[in-house]
Amino acid sequence: MFRAATATVTATATVTLNHGFYGCDIEKLPNEIGELVNLRLLDLNFCQKLKTVPATLISRLCRLEELHMWESFHQWAIQGMVEDTSKACLSELRSLSHLTTLCVQVSNPESVPRQFHIPNVQKFEIVIGKGYDSVTCYPNSRSLSLREIKTSIPEGVKDILQNTEDLRLFCLYDEMISSILDVDPGTLNNLRYLKVVACMETSFLLSMNQPASDAPAILAALESLHLQLMNELFVICPKLLPVGSLHKLKFLKILNCKRMWIAITATLLQRLLSLEEVEVTWCEQMSSIFDLGNNSSENQQLLLSNLRIIKLNGLESLRTIWRRGGVKPLPPSVRLAKLTVVINWCNKLESIVEKRPDVSVDQYQHNCFPNLRIIEVSECSRLRKLFSVAEARYLQQLKEINISSCEDMVELISHDEEGEEDTEDNRISLPELYSMKIKDMSNINRLCAMSFSVDLPSLERVVLEKCPDMEEFNSDPQKYGVGHAPKLKERATYLEDKHQELELLLKHSEYLEATQNSEHPNLYIRCLHIQMLKYDALDEIEEHLAMTCLLGRGK
Repeated sequence: MFRAATATVTATATVTLNHGFYGCDIEKLPNEIGELVNLRLLDLNFCQKLKTVPATLISRLCRLEELHMWESFHQWAIQGMVEDTSKACLSELRSLSHLTTLCVQVSNPESVPRQFHIPNVQKFEIVIGKGYDSVTCYPNSRSLSLREIKTSIPEGVKDILQNTEDLRLFCLYDEMISSILDVDPGTLNNLRYLKVVACMETSFLLSMNQPASDAPAILAALESLHLQLMNELFVICPKLLPVGSLHKLKFLKILNCKRMWIAITATLLQRLLSLEEVEVTWCEQMSSIFDLGNNSSENQQLLLSNLRIIKLNGLESLRTIWRRGGVKPLPPSVRLAKLTVVINWCNKLESIVEKRPDVSVDQYQHNCFPNLRIIEVSECSRLRKLFSVAEARYLQQLKEINISSCEDMVELISHDEEGEEDTEDNRISLPELYSMKIKDMSNINRLCAMSFSVDLPSLERVVLEKCPDMEEFNSDPQKYGVGHAPKLKERATYLEDKHQELELLLKHSEYLEATQNSEHPNLYIRCLHIQMLKYDALDEIEEHLAMTCLLGRGK
């Protein structure tokens, strides 16, 4: 096969060998390949048995534009080592003036030459060190992965870093992290994605050894930062970063960082002007997410004005999302946009918005989430309410509430602030709320406090499952604190009609037999208990039933 491929390419000078060796079991690349001076693409991806590429073979492919070697040859020669003269070395790539796309693995960091600048490469995936990383095999960006390197970072890596857009660091020592991230100013300003995993000794991701006023911006183009399994990481940066640093960061993900106690410090927050999404998961000591410090309304830029999503999972020590000097609410400089908040398994969380003794009712406009669109909460055992009455009055953009398995909660909106019971205005309005799901809530018995009612003019969809104290919600919603809800009544009439149709359908013996014999046994149980699901998605249930019937008939 190899001789035939070689002969074909030699005979036609402009032919490109496309996927000619992809996944082959060859152990040595034929030396004749070096004679293909017009070869444009060489694909050796997944040639897992390939152990030898002859020296100078690659450098002879003077017109080569793409070289792909993922899960293939990776034991590159160390330049200057006599015993490695029979194998290809990475310095050969420098002679390929037409090379624009490169995908290679380098198992030994010492194989990286001191100068590793390939001038015309526009897209690359380079993995240096042990193990594998998730790469595309056919790169569409400029990605570098450094994995389990026990020695110092090779000098040639700096040449690659200058053009890297996607950097992944796995299981490196603290001094290596510092040598990579605390490099000469501007070196990493093309970086758009940074992932740091299992670098166990690192206390600070960015150290800042000089005053911010005297330093140029760092990581100025970074859009996504992912930190995982950083057991000693305390904070991302202990000092104020230079102006322009991290100003394009949109996505921050923190996972399994045991010692980290706050995700975003006050000094870091001042630089995160583009932040859109924050996700924090399984961080044992995380007590709050944002430290607002003394940031005031005099700030020229509004804080968190682009924030769209907050996801918090498994934070055993979380007590509040916002932290501001211990006593003050969110400042006027915080302007949250269309926001979704998702909270799961945070068992010490007692309130979504922390109540402070010196916060007046009028200040709640800034202290809660005036632009909150969606809130999802589950498995928060100490959470007794979603919002207070004062907070709820400012939730004019809230569209969805999804809450489950919060065993201490007795009502969604509570009146634990002094003076709220005596107010003349005992009606709350959530004008945009159209969907509400409450599941596995054994103690909940009302939507709002006893002396209040909540108007829900847009509410159409309600799901109540395993809420024993709200079984009569369908027939008497006012009993549970619902005020004006015209669309809910229309929906109830519609669901009642659908319910009767399904009951008739279930009485048909052939249909029951098909349902029982289907691959969806739980569906039959759901149908028998459909009286409990009147406010579930009956359209969806009906669709599943119809499909089940077809499956049963086809057997």
